[in-house]
Parts: sequence; structure tokens; C-alpha cells
Amino acid sequence: MVDLIYRTTKGLRNYRNPLSIACRRLLRSHFINVVDRRTGLRFRCRRGADVMMAETLHAHIYDLEFAPLRAGDVVFDIGANHGFYSCWAAFQGATVHAFEPDHDSVELLQYNIRANGLENKIHVHPLAIAASSGKANLFCSPQLGGGMNTIIPEFAEKAGVDITSFSRVNTITLADALAHCNVTRLRTCKLDCEGAELSILQAMESETREKIEAFVMEFHPEAYELSQLMGLLLGWDGYHVSKVRSHEVANANLAVVRSDLIKQWSGETEPGDRAPSQVPSERDE
Repeated sequence: MVDLIYRTTKGLRNYRNPLSIACRRLLRSHFINVVDRRTGLRFRCRRGADVMMAETLHAHIYDLEFAPLRAGDVVFDIGANHGFYSCWAAFQGATVHAFEPDHDSVELLQYNIRANGLENKIHVHPLAIAASSGKANLFCSPQLGGGMNTIIPEFAEKAGVDITSFSRVNTITLADALAHCNVTRLRTCKLDCEGAELSILQAMESETREKIEAFVMEFHPEAYELSQLMGLLLGWDGYHVSKVRSHEVANANLAVVRSDLIKQWSGETEPGDRAPSQVPSERDE
């Protein structure tokens, strides 16, 4: 009873259509429509994927206190799925490049972009970011509404992912993606790609890394050891690594932020010392 009261209260607080959501879940409908109460952002989701919407907009697992998004920033959403983070970042004024290789998820991603009137802010790329550019098998599962699709077979096996199909998809490296999008500087690179994070970052050269001010990622120990990922990240000169704070979920998320941004955030540097790309916009003041 206590759990029911808590979930009902949270639903009323977070959603404009909590009764509709509850009925859809009870009936086990394939699709659920959700509308965020605070922002008005709306999404059409496969059943199970709405959990990721709540993590993004309510638990804020991808928000970075040290490097908040500003109007005019450019963001990569790698593993865009239904577009929850893409729409959230665009709502804050960022221009987003959303990478999603699964055809069905791309259709929902594009639907949600249109539903929120963000066509001019979000650019969709039906590609998987990977360690090399070429082709890969995408293993698809209905779990989390497609949120556990992966190009890493070891992850699928160890995580017990219920694979129902696979398809050949195009892959592109992070460096090639920046060139493909004609982007010279990213504010944030969000990675949630079901086990591909380590290989993507291992393949990234320092020249590419220097174009990215912050990373936020969910790590997947079914695909690699956390010590491997941390060893790589801690070897990056000029970056700070920390656990993403979340009050509602215990996701395995990490933030990697340029040290100079943290110094600016903490007031250790004077505004005149900031690089031109890092001067706050009027939105921040």
C-alpha cells in the first residue's frame, strides 16, 4: 500500500496524464503516451521505455552540474532510442545530433521530435557509434522497449538480453561522426549504447577528445570491467571523473568533465580567463 501511494503521488507530480499511463500499463498496451508535467514534453513510447523517460527528465541522470547545457550548445546523443535525452537537451536550447541504429526506434524518435516541435533543433542519424566505421550486427530485444538493443554480443549474453532479431547496421567512429556533422566542439557527449562505451572511447584519439567538453555515460559491467573504463578515463589529462548524482535511481552513470569547466563553475577562475566558447550565455546569468 505504501509503495502504491508513493508511485501514485510521484505520477501526479511528474506527469500531466498519470491516469492514462496507469491504464495503459495495466492493460499492457504496446505503446504508452506520456506527457511531462513540468516541461510539457510528450513522448510516444514502447512499453518499458517510459522508464528511461523518467530517468532522463525526473531523475536527471544525464544532467551535469559542472557543465549545464546552454542555448546554442551542441550535443551528441549516442543511443538516442525514443529521443528522451535529445528532446530534453533541445528543450534547453541545445542543438542535438541523435544517433540511433534501430529502425523502429528511429521512427519513434522522429515522431517524438515532431510532437514537440523540435525539428529544427534535433538532427537524426540512423547510425551506431562504434570503434570503427563500417557494418555491425545490431541484436534487438523488446526489453525496455528496445532500450537493451546492442552491437556487443558479450553484453547481450551476460546481461541475459532476450534477443528476438538482429539486423545489419551502419557504424561510424566518434571522430567520423564529428566530421559528418561538421561539428568542431561538443558541450556534451551522452553515451548509453549497451556495452559499446569502452570500445568507442578506446578508439578515440586525443585530437577528438579535445573537441568535447563533457561526457556522460552509463557503463555496463556485463561488457567490460569497470576498472578498464576507469583506467582509461583517469588517464585523460585535464578531465575530472565522478559518479552522476541521482536521487531516485542507482544507475551506473559516470560524468567526465574538463577540469577548466569545473574551475569556472566553482569560481576559481575569473570570467575573463574563460575561452570564448565557454562564456555563459544570457540564459545562464
